[in-house]
Amino acid sequence: MTATLVAALRAEGFDVDVVERRFSRSVDEVGRLSPRKILSALGLTGRLAWVLSGRTRPLLVFFLTNRPFSFLVDLLLLEIARLRRAEVLHYVHTTGFAVLARRGRFWAWAVRRALGAARLTVVLGHSLSADVEAFVDPKSIRIIPNAVAAGDLVVSAAPRRSVVFVSNLLPEKGADDFVELAARFSRDVDFLLYGAPGPAGYMAELTTSIAGLTNCDYLGTLPTQEKWRVLSEASALIFPSSYPYEAQPLTIIEAMACGTPVIAYDVGAVRELLEHAPSCVVVCQGGLDDVEGELMRLLGLGPRQKEAQRQLLREYASEHHSTSAYGRAWGRVVEEVLGG
Repeated sequence: MTATLVAALRAEGFDVDVVERRFSRSVDEVGRLSPRKILSALGLTGRLAWVLSGRTRPLLVFFLTNRPFSFLVDLLLLEIARLRRAEVLHYVHTTGFAVLARRGRFWAWAVRRALGAARLTVVLGHSLSADVEAFVDPKSIRIIPNAVAAGDLVVSAAPRRSVVFVSNLLPEKGADDFVELAARFSRDVDFLLYGAPGPAGYMAELTTSIAGLTNCDYLGTLPTQEKWRVLSEASALIFPSSYPYEAQPLTIIEAMACGTPVIAYDVGAVRELLEHAPSCVVVCQGGLDDVEGELMRLLGLGPRQKEAQRQLLREYASEHHSTSAYGRAWGRVVEEVLGG
């Protein structure tokens, strides 16, 4: 999402410097504290201070996170921004801050302090807005949905009978549910998993389950140049995540841009993202029977009906998640902060 935002701001005529803040080098490091991460955090504070010192009136667009260690680093970075008298514009693309604040008095203070550092707070949708309204003035919240640049999109004339899963292979992302779903279908429907490998133990269990099926394959990380073709050719994207802080996953929006129907679990802000999207369905978390029924319905549609639904979905995605609308919205928010 960083690249999309930077491209949008530059297209609106703003000069942008990026301070990279990635602590995990692989998926299985996510959420695990290590000496290397601590050293990376210390280096990050120095880089931010250096970038801000070179600006006469710096505006810091800050991606605020909710994992405890990363959040504490965020708190320190925001204090540096205060010392440098930078204008801060928060970009919140997850929920969980209310939960974090309930950990105790220090955390409640820290969440309020961090969120209060910004002039305005940009969130992806109303569900995310509700999570931060207790800590900021609701009038300071702006909603800008996620967007995707579908410049390399090639619309498939005849989608395959394939069903795809595209996500990091962490237990909470639901790859095991996807494999269980594949076991319920015959071999004439291909179930394809794409994503960076997760913890070794989980991957071993997943590989064993896949080995017993003739219609399911794990194909590794999906290359960027192949993404649009794979999504466009699929009959459906299954998003069986149980991660409670899901917001607006780009994989879902990319599938919508291709016209590919999405069947997802009702977690985080996913329902808000999909509730008005044509041919997309949200089911109760863990509801594999419901997923199976919806998928059978989609696979049973005739060619003309499928294409009509896919065209409606492509039009919906273009209207609500285009990079042009995204860029204009961000341009207005930045001007509002700088002009205020």
